[in-house]
Amino acid sequence: EMKKNEPWSLKRWENAMCAHASMNGVFVAAANRVGKEEDINFWGSSFIADPFGEVIARASESEDTALVAEIDLKKVYTSQEGWGFLKNRQPKFYGQINL
Repeated sequence: EMKKNEPWSLKRWENAMCAHASMNGVFVAAANRVGKEEDINFWGSSFIADPFGEVIARASESEDTALVAEIDLKKVYTSQEGWGFLKNRQPKFYGQINL
C-alpha cells in the first residue's frame, strides 16, 4: 500500500503535472493505470489540467476510463498574461547549464 508521504504519492504526482501545465501555459493530460500488477497498486486518477494548473477532469481511481474534457484554447494565452514566466526565457543559454 502506497502512503501519501512517499515520493511517488498520488498528490505529489498531481502537483508536478499541474505545475507543468501552469509553468508552460498548456493543457496537460496525465494518464495513469488502474488495478494491481504483481506487487504494484496503480492509483488510476488520470486527469486533465488547464494552463492555470487546475484539474478540469478526473478519471476513476479503480476503473478503466476514457477521460474527455472540453477545453478553452484561449486559456493558453490568458494564462501567461501578467505571469511573465516564459516572457524572458533565453533558450540559447540552456545548453550551457551543467548539473
